[in-house]
Amino acid sequence: MSKHVHDDRPWIKLDSDLQPEHAAFAEPEWAEQGDGAESSGKLATSRRGFLTALGLSAASMAACERLPVRRAMPYLIPPDDITPGVPAYYASTCLACSANCGTLVKVLDGRPVKLEGNPEHPISRGGLCAIGQADLRALYDPTRLQAPTIDGQAATWDDVDGRVRQRLAQVAAGQSIYVVSASITSPSARRAIGTFLAPYGGTLVEHDLDPQSPSAARDAYRVLDGMPLQPALDLEQVDLLVGLGADPFGTGPDPVGNTAAWAARRRAGEHYGPPRHVQIEGSLSLSGANADQRWAATAAEREQIALWILGEVANRLGVTGAAEIGTALAGLSETPPHEADLVEIVDALIGAPGRCLVVSSSERSAEQIAVALTNRLLGNEGHTLNLERSMLAQRGSDAALAAFRDELAAGTVGAAIIVDLDLVGRSPDGEALGGQLAALPLSVAVATRPSASTAACQIVAAAHQGQERWADAQPRQDLSTLAQPTIRPIFDTRDPWENFLTWSGSATSQWREFLQQSWAANDATDWPELVRTAGLSAAVGQTEAAHDVEMVGSEPPRPQNQLAAPSAAALQVLTTASQQPAVSGAVEIEIITEVSCRNGSHAANPWLRELPDPLTRVSWAGCARVAPSRARDLGIEDGSVVELATEGAVVTMPAVVLPGQHPDVVAVPAGYGIWDEADPDSVDPARAEAVAQLVAYAADTDQGPQWRGRSVQLTNTGRTSVVPRIQIHAKTEGRPIIHQVSAHDEAVHVPHHPDADLWEARDEPSPQWGMVIDLDACVGCAGCVVACQAENNIPVVGADQMARHRDMYWLRIDRYFVGDADDPDVLFEPMLCAQCDHAPCETVCPVAATVQSEDGLNQQIYNRCVGTRYCANNCPYKVRRFNWFKFEPTDPIERLVLNPDVVVRSRGVMEKCTFCVQRIQSERIDARRDGRPSFEVQTACQQSCPAQAISFGDSTDADGPIALLSDKPRAFQVLAELGVKPSLTYMARIRNRDDAGEHDTSDAPAAAEHGGTP
Repeated sequence: MSKHVHDDRPWIKLDSDLQPEHAAFAEPEWAEQGDGAESSGKLATSRRGFLTALGLSAASMAACERLPVRRAMPYLIPPDDITPGVPAYYASTCLACSANCGTLVKVLDGRPVKLEGNPEHPISRGGLCAIGQADLRALYDPTRLQAPTIDGQAATWDDVDGRVRQRLAQVAAGQSIYVVSASITSPSARRAIGTFLAPYGGTLVEHDLDPQSPSAARDAYRVLDGMPLQPALDLEQVDLLVGLGADPFGTGPDPVGNTAAWAARRRAGEHYGPPRHVQIEGSLSLSGANADQRWAATAAEREQIALWILGEVANRLGVTGAAEIGTALAGLSETPPHEADLVEIVDALIGAPGRCLVVSSSERSAEQIAVALTNRLLGNEGHTLNLERSMLAQRGSDAALAAFRDELAAGTVGAAIIVDLDLVGRSPDGEALGGQLAALPLSVAVATRPSASTAACQIVAAAHQGQERWADAQPRQDLSTLAQPTIRPIFDTRDPWENFLTWSGSATSQWREFLQQSWAANDATDWPELVRTAGLSAAVGQTEAAHDVEMVGSEPPRPQNQLAAPSAAALQVLTTASQQPAVSGAVEIEIITEVSCRNGSHAANPWLRELPDPLTRVSWAGCARVAPSRARDLGIEDGSVVELATEGAVVTMPAVVLPGQHPDVVAVPAGYGIWDEADPDSVDPARAEAVAQLVAYAADTDQGPQWRGRSVQLTNTGRTSVVPRIQIHAKTEGRPIIHQVSAHDEAVHVPHHPDADLWEARDEPSPQWGMVIDLDACVGCAGCVVACQAENNIPVVGADQMARHRDMYWLRIDRYFVGDADDPDVLFEPMLCAQCDHAPCETVCPVAATVQSEDGLNQQIYNRCVGTRYCANNCPYKVRRFNWFKFEPTDPIERLVLNPDVVVRSRGVMEKCTFCVQRIQSERIDARRDGRPSFEVQTACQQSCPAQAISFGDSTDADGPIALLSDKPRAFQVLAELGVKPSLTYMARIRNRDDAGEHDTSDAPAAAEHGGTP
């Protein structure tokens, strides 16, 4: 043994007992440095010694610090409904928007980890949109309001309540009190607000700052019948749907319910005849992309088209009131665009009485009155349009908000309480409104997040997030549901409606008790059962479930020929509109909403900000949409920074060139941008406050926001901006990877390839998992993308990484254009790992990190992966993702969103879709426990899909859905000619049009290729 050298450093002794024969190898690292080393300027400690010392020093410091004692305490008496590690499911209602779809909340050890649609809900039928799926991320948002404030300073709830009562008592006589809110679908909340306002004679104003708001449609029925209402659409009964700018499947008031009903109707077309959808719009929407036939038209042209259709229908049917309508429309001297096509549409409408439907999203009263009268003349009311069970999802009134603004400007408002609405940030006159609110004796913002409105108000009442609340909802006149909290409030917040109980001095100040009393007053007394079923045990009996409605297959109903003449007020509106001169040549601005951020109320949610728009394929950035022909004239490409100038406003933002856009229409999304209280001057080029400047208040009777038709000066600034775009290539390069046909029984013709194989056949035990996606049902809503993200802990990578094409999505929605650039067909194709039986990724992995399982899954073993990326290079579908950085959330609150059933991947590994193998394993365990020989599984994307376009199951089951659907004439596989044997099958899109099959789907329009991101 070598002799120890005395040294105070304890780590030297670890290696000081080396055998003599090993001492030579240790000498360079561990030998003592003499004076020569110091005089030469070199460090006396080697690199290895320094790192070792650093590590041991850190360990020593940690050892000197007493760690908190943590004990795992088992339940003394375990709850009956909680088993640690085993999830519980609670029925509730989605409060992320006013559609109020039914949900099932997966709760694990006291925290929600996944939201699903409730299949018992009669409207949504188990579907859930991207907004609903992302509501989980909104719950665990560490940047939302965490406590109440007064004048920007932290306060207690007692302080807030005292200040509100004091200021209310000081409101001078003659001054009014307003509660201004987004649409309130909760009957109990309306009752609480009514109790609060009654002593003051106050007013409730509901307003929806949304381009798809049905406010004008509701007012049309008020003019016609004296009562504002929004009839429910029964799309499952529709044979011909004509849309005038409306987007019922994408961003309308009830996209999940409408998508579910329309998809059911399209599936029934195999037996009852296919339905037909004609869309007339200025900017390409999700509904327009799915239409059988689509025409581009400006807002003014769409109004003329609506009036012309009404006149033709009234004249040809000859019903009561037709003469009055004809007289009112006598001023229509201009020939509407697409006149020849419109004649055929009118023929089709008259030939389908009671089975057709015309819908519009216009804010113009004349267009909405024309649409309502057209549906009435065609006998659609009571069939495809139900007035008796009207929709209550968006009941906001433009006229009511105009009255509030007028009083606010006149100084007659004494107190204003703004609930769940960024009125300052998203109104055209937001800056003026903010100053007026700040000057009031009392202004209160009840909100979950900081906004321009919370900054303007004196008091901010931090509100519970939707998953922390008790609530009820009435999205339709004959349907009421309940929402229950699935987690205790994370921060010092309060239910928004409990504020009004407290401030009014109600005998019941607890919101849950008040809610229970409200339902008991309506003879719904079995509260535990109501909570268990989210109120559906009482509500289902009130309405006929949409999927139980019998399809129209017998003699169609005839329209009523005894129709009362329209009111004088309605005829006057039609007369005025028909005399307006046609405007052409000017470029119009059209404010639109996208499926991710909608109207801006979800702009702070990173899951939604990163979600690529299904049409533009852009994430994180709001971009002006420009038609290819207009882009050529101005030299605009993707990423070109353009200037939009209207009267009193100039906004700059990046542009994208979008086929299908009207040449005279520039579309701007309303929902992007986050108001930052810490940096209010921060500029997001398309943030809501900036876009709001492009909106004007219309000069008609209602003075509502003018979302469409305003003239704008479009200029190319010559600058460029990086646009985070996930897909820059719209061509299939001659490969038959997507198809559309004209009928259900039309076969897809794909090249035949011999069954030659490099691999020996192997025994395939049951099950062998497979998936079929029906492209005819898929509308591209991207709800499945967010569902996959929530289920599988897919991280948010940010705008910079998205711009570098380093997205982490396991499932994406590919979009292709077919035909002419000005009038293309749009095809969506969800793309995910095909789970190839002969996967090319497996042959090139040097560490066997990706292998085939016995049940047909292409497994990804993360702890083997060393990140060579050979598998990604060899994947023909390009669905593998490489973790370039550690994207795992670090904030303790944000980490609560992680699903413990799925491992969080580390930096430097490949990841991809696994067909939700964790769900397969869970169901397999349950089946073994129960002694069942087989079991069924729903993947996250399948469960969320409103259209039920995704089927999943055992492909070896001859009577199962996978085998049956794969045998259909429309079935095809992508790149099957490579011999990879994918387990993923598609069914071709059906266009109910004679020439649908004539387009070569392998070629997109040349104008659709415009360079991509700079």
